[in-house]
Amino acid sequence: MVVTRGTAAGNVPAAAAPHNELDDALNPPAAVEPPPLPPQPLLPPPPPPAAPLPSNPFDVPYDLRTSVGQKLWQIATQPLTTPFDGNRSTWTNFHADVLSRTTKCRWEPLFQIPPPNGLFVDMLRQTSQVTLEQVIATRNALSTAPPTVETNRRKMQSEQIFHFLNESITGALKTHISVKIADGTVSGDGPTLYKLIAQHVG
Repeated sequence: MVVTRGTAAGNVPAAAAPHNELDDALNPPAAVEPPPLPPQPLLPPPPPPAAPLPSNPFDVPYDLRTSVGQKLWQIATQPLTTPFDGNRSTWTNFHADVLSRTTKCRWEPLFQIPPPNGLFVDMLRQTSQVTLEQVIATRNALSTAPPTVETNRRKMQSEQIFHFLNESITGALKTHISVKIADGTVSGDGPTLYKLIAQHVG
């Protein structure tokens, strides 16, 4: 029923109650829940993380038929800036350079020589304790070993050492040891060439 009141103009409806914002805050409208999402397709698991690259590229075998392998060969065989002349006075510097290149290119196993007692000797640091015959015997054992990835790697490293040393000595020193190269004592293997250089210094 509409409540009216009398006025001079006649009966009119009573005024509506004023809007109360406090009531709206205390009695908010009910929240409308969103419709459920459709079923999602199953995603494949993420791929495993990539294996980290070696900190030193010489730590792993490499293929000389690739551009990377050829680049590593060039780095390994790069001759020294100052060729060694075979004199005792310059041996210390030459020896330090060979040690540095050996560490960089991971040649250490090639200089481990097994003497008769079975204990390996580091020829780079104990050259006088190893005979030329022992070095040659170690070379021959490597050359006749069954072909494996590691064996082939060692043979390649031996050739690297040979090229590095042969291009890092003077012509006069090459002439002195050329007889040993000619008679097959050195057969493209670096450790034997290193031993001959060290013997020349005495």
